[in-house]
Amino acid sequence: MVANYRQGVSSLIQPSFVATATDYSTQMAREERFQNELNEAKEQMKLMQQQLAAMMESQRADTSTGTSQVHPLYDEAHDDQPHP
Repeated sequence: MVANYRQGVSSLIQPSFVATATDYSTQMAREERFQNELNEAKEQMKLMQQQLAAMMESQRADTSTGTSQVHPLYDEAHDDQPHP
């Protein structure tokens, strides 16, 4: 038996290759899940930004201060005619 005892080591034997490979595959699976969650969050953010932009555009159109909305009887056709 080879002693592998130094500061920070809690075992007197070498860790097995199987345990190391299992730890690596577990870590890779975690990273893959994290990457998938991150990609999904990015897609959701993109959709939320598009919805917000559409809402703002709709609100901008609804709250227009154009002269046609100042008075219901206003006729924009008379804007082009010269005033006496």
